[in-house]
Amino acid sequence: MSDTDLNGEVKRVLSLIKYQINRSQIRIIEQLDPDLPKLTINGPQIQQVLTNFLVNARDALSGIGREDKIIEVITAERTVNGKRWAVLSVRDNGSGIAPENLSKIFTPFFTSKEATKGTGLGLSVCLGIAESHQGTIEVDSKPGEGSTFSLVLPIEP
Repeated sequence: MSDTDLNGEVKRVLSLIKYQINRSQIRIIEQLDPDLPKLTINGPQIQQVLTNFLVNARDALSGIGREDKIIEVITAERTVNGKRWAVLSVRDNGSGIAPENLSKIFTPFFTSKEATKGTGLGLSVCLGIAESHQGTIEVDSKPGEGSTFSLVLPIEP
């Protein structure tokens, strides 16, 4: 754990994965809060969470007939009951998650993808990383409209 610029970690991941996502005719929109303070985090672990969110968003957009396939990557600050949090969100306008699957997505080995596309371990590992940082993951999904996955991390540990 070290003082780390969350936006810097986001840019690092996007520089590595952008080509792969753009190849799928998906547009990435970045909305990074320039005033976000540094966080005491493990950078490579946060990169792993973001990469998982992005790959899942890409997969949610593959195979849908929509012309404007979009993934938004957003960083922001939020204050709840006087406590400051950094929020890293990945929003897609893909297929969304079926309501009956929403409660299972963090369960190890649960996947709605075909066998060759996923192990069902990504989100459970991501949740473990979030919790090891005293944070959490929030999910908002509407079938047919898309999903937003947000990694919520404390600004002061």
